[in-house]
This record gives sequence, C-alpha cells and structure tokens, in this order.
Amino acid sequence: MAEAVFIDANIFVYHFTGISEECSRFLKRCEAGELRGVTTVNVIPVRW
Repeated sequence: MAEAVFIDANIFVYHFTGISEECSRFLKRCEAGELRGVTTVNVIPVRW
C-alpha cells in the first residue's frame, strides 16, 4: 500500500498556477499511485 501523505492547500495552488514544478511532480506521483494523497474539505476553500 502506498504511503499516505497530507496535501495542504499550497500544493494545489502552486500546481494549478504553474509556480512549482515540484508540486506538479508530487501530485503526479499521487495520481500514479506511488503515494496516497489525502486532504480535508477545509483545505480547498482556503484558497479558492
């Protein structure tokens, strides 16, 4: 089973705005199943 990692709002912001290639690579690892990214419903409204 993939390691669970918490994803904070800044990771999404930096990915979607193109600020951080590192954040984009991190989310791609989650998408590929290398990591199991978790977040809370409180994280998304913080920035959007």
